[in-house]
Amino acid sequence: MPLLLGLSMSQSKIPSIALRLPHSLKTKAAGVAQAEGLSLNHFITLAIAEKVNRLYCEIAAQAEMRPNKTQGLREWPLKTHKKEEE
Repeated sequence: MPLLLGLSMSQSKIPSIALRLPHSLKTKAAGVAQAEGLSLNHFITLAIAEKVNRLYCEIAAQAEMRPNKTQGLREWPLKTHKKEEE
């Protein structure tokens, strides 16, 4: 099974979300997805995964400059969830 950021896409219950996109962005994204042979859903999932991975890598690079190198990496996902819960 393909892996996306270490998560298996074969999970039986993948949560769904309602996403509001400007019509022009949805049209452009759908065109690119079709040209790539992907569904719009898969294209958007990949785009989000790429952005999350890029941010995670930036935090990892910043951690290399700190005395406690793993602190930011351990806390980063948790900080995101804590903000959502508040």
